[in-house]
Amino acid sequence: MKSSKVIATGELFNAVASVFNFIVSDLIGGAFTWSATKIWSILVAGAIFAFNFNWNIPDEDLEARFKQAEIAWYGQLGSAIGTSLGWLACGIVPSLLIMSFNEAMGSQILLSVGEEAYEEMISELSLLINMGVRNKCNQLMAEMFIGFRWLIKNAANGLEPDTALGGIATKVFQSFPKLKESAKSWGDKGSKPWVLSQKIEEYIESLPIEQKYQEFFEELLDSFGDSCIEAGYVVAGGIDEFLANQSVAQAIKQQPNTVVITPNRLAPNQKLILHGTTEQLKQSITAALANYQIVDGKDIGIDLGMPLIERAHKQISEYVITLFLKSKQKPPYGRDAKQHQIKLNSANKLKFTDFDKVIRALGGGGKDGNLGYMYGRFFGRAQMSDGSTLELWCDTSENVKTRIEAIAELSEATIQTLNITEEIKDYQRKKIEGLSKDIYRVYPWKVEVIRKTKVYDDYGKSFNDTTGNLKSTKQGYYDHSYPYTLELWQGQEPANWDAAMAELTKLIPLPNPI
Repeated sequence: MKSSKVIATGELFNAVASVFNFIVSDLIGGAFTWSATKIWSILVAGAIFAFNFNWNIPDEDLEARFKQAEIAWYGQLGSAIGTSLGWLACGIVPSLLIMSFNEAMGSQILLSVGEEAYEEMISELSLLINMGVRNKCNQLMAEMFIGFRWLIKNAANGLEPDTALGGIATKVFQSFPKLKESAKSWGDKGSKPWVLSQKIEEYIESLPIEQKYQEFFEELLDSFGDSCIEAGYVVAGGIDEFLANQSVAQAIKQQPNTVVITPNRLAPNQKLILHGTTEQLKQSITAALANYQIVDGKDIGIDLGMPLIERAHKQISEYVITLFLKSKQKPPYGRDAKQHQIKLNSANKLKFTDFDKVIRALGGGGKDGNLGYMYGRFFGRAQMSDGSTLELWCDTSENVKTRIEAIAELSEATIQTLNITEEIKDYQRKKIEGLSKDIYRVYPWKVEVIRKTKVYDDYGKSFNDTTGNLKSTKQGYYDHSYPYTLELWQGQEPANWDAAMAELTKLIPLPNPI
């Protein structure tokens, strides 16, 4: 048997070389690595683009979009270079200067600055590459579209023989004279937009059926599309996971290495010894150092030394609510109604079960009923005490603060910090329609409540599940979930509200060990 290699880390040169290697591998690999999920994302983006693209857009408007995209790319290029130079001049260089007279201090500062600089630079460069590739692909497809349309228009107007298309266009125009007339002015300046999604909606609305059936078909198509996209991501994720497992199995066959790490220079006797292949060590080193920082200087002997028999079964219940809003006050909503949602973790069951508290948190309640609030370009993100975030958009910074505080009242967690930013309608947002937020009123539509109850198996025994709903997992937990969706748009408490909330919050008995 061959002896494994031993690599001692901690030297400055090795550290710098490792950082450089990770930067190059992440940048190149992130930009040019393909996966089933990425391919599906491209297909989904293409389908959404095809459904919402104006197929009658004039050539001049397409060329204007190319110019705006090019300007945006150069702006991102400046941002990437500026970010890199800023971290280098004001972070890396001062850290190296400090190392010249205090090595310990300089090393610690360089480690902190290096991690932040790495994340910022990789993010900017990756965005730059992705934006450049996307712009070039869009431009290529648009030029092909313009060329194809030029051939069709010339054939329709009889300017050139239909040789490039093998005479197909001529035969089609002979069979469909109206199509020939439409093709003559295809893409002319001032033409009426032709969007596939709008045409489908107009077709459904033109059907000689009652409005309730029109709403049925609209929601059927919307739900079919959403479910198809979600199912595709699940399939693609399964493919990626299978291929990743195969890659790990092949990596295990490689010759292993042993890495000895000294995480704390002040405690040279403390060592982290990791053994594995190169690919395994890339992931394990980061995780090992992170775990060391978590437990360093903390007394965890009481918890780890406690016999299992003394630990009690603990039922941990978590309620997560999602508040859905529409830009129309009541159904039928149609495709024109914009939808927004707000997710709140650690919901307090004594508060979110009160309909009046929920509807008031969204700007309604009392005699006003489903009043709602104003949506706009001010964005608020509150960091909650349970580690989650609460995010929403309003028309003013004052309304953002008021609305976040009102919704946070429904949670057991409390607000730790609140950041409010404004989306400025300038530059690209001013030039390109649809990039900036409009100001309009949104109304409560429905609330979705999800309950997850976990029971920990201390003794590793089997359980007698009397409910038939408990599920065993590899971590020794039994996961019990209840999803409920209740309507809010009426502004008044639904008749089934109390019964549904009582069922949702009822006590779930712990399973008995066999």
